[in-house]
Amino acid sequence: MLKRWSFSHDCSDLDAQKASFASALRDIASRKDLSHGHLLHSCILQSQLWQEGFLSNLLLQMYGKCDSLSDALCLFSYMRHRDKFGWNFMIRALDEDGHSYESIMTFNHMLREGCLPDKHILTSVISACASDKDVVHGMQIHAIAASFGADRDPAVGANLVNMYGKCGRIVDSSRVFYALCERTLIAWTVLIAAHAEFGNCKDVIDLLDEMREDGIALDKITFLSVVSSCANRAVFSDGQMIHRIALESGFGPDQMVSNAFIDMYGKCSSIKDAFEVFMSLSNPDLVSWSAIIGAFARCGHAREALTQFLQMYEEGFLPNRVTFINVLSAFTMQEFLYEGKKLHVAILCQGFDADISIETCVLNMYKHCGSPREALVIYKELNVMRLLTLAFFQYVLAMAS
Repeated sequence: MLKRWSFSHDCSDLDAQKASFASALRDIASRKDLSHGHLLHSCILQSQLWQEGFLSNLLLQMYGKCDSLSDALCLFSYMRHRDKFGWNFMIRALDEDGHSYESIMTFNHMLREGCLPDKHILTSVISACASDKDVVHGMQIHAIAASFGADRDPAVGANLVNMYGKCGRIVDSSRVFYALCERTLIAWTVLIAAHAEFGNCKDVIDLLDEMREDGIALDKITFLSVVSSCANRAVFSDGQMIHRIALESGFGPDQMVSNAFIDMYGKCSSIKDAFEVFMSLSNPDLVSWSAIIGAFARCGHAREALTQFLQMYEEGFLPNRVTFINVLSAFTMQEFLYEGKKLHVAILCQGFDADISIETCVLNMYKHCGSPREALVIYKELNVMRLLTLAFFQYVLAMAS
């Protein structure tokens, strides 16, 4: 099965064998071919190079590319010579896979083994602290970075700004930011996002002006982060001011920015503004349709949400999970039971019935539309590992009896 790669079988020529293994690992990683990756790993274990650090790191990379964190963890635990590349890979991979706390603990393990972090490792573990909103470990790692001046590195510094911002520590976030030798676009973006989420709109506008004065052009990502924060806080006046700045900065026609404003106005219960932004789009995409359907649903306009959903179908768009969740959330009265059942059929046809979020919305739809028996049938079909809360189950049983 490994015929496509030519390996040197001359044990005395370890360099050639190493090069052959390396080439094959890179090829497997590029194709995300986990089964052949396992076979090649077995070949390496049977060779004299099974403890070679360079190949071990390439194996880690290969398992990472193949989305097999469990294999990477197993390999890493048996590696005798773990260098900074390997530690950084595991710290970053754990965080990206949603295991932020374990990522931080891996960093602590690295320190106990006597391996000092470099700026790449610091960037990865600070990102994990941000993901976990762990300001205690974040401050400890900040102190480690500051002990050898790495806190002023642009990448490390931007991640510290982001970490403190995600933890709601705006003062600390600003202090790190203004101490940076180089204020990059990323650093500006995360600082502004932190102020948008935990500060006030005036501070955000002042920072946007300061950013432009500093010679940094406003970009789409900056606006998207600010709009997202305004949407989560549902402060209409702040959202309007940010929308005005976006229009003045030439981002009005941008599809992604417009979609974000539709979502924001919907969460601020301003369906008029949401629909105006939607109608300004020359070619709404699926995200646009899902956003306006969600906006109508949140504002209590179930009939209009259904109308937009059907119009989307006529335009040739198939709903995704977000679209289904948004339109189902609009059906809260018995008069929508028939439409809800048709949506349920569409969900089954598109294979979304295994999605826990959609299943929850279907259950809620049947409950609110006065059909708890259907909700109970669906509930009994759920996998035990995906059960909803016990309180809700008891409520459905009481309604059905």
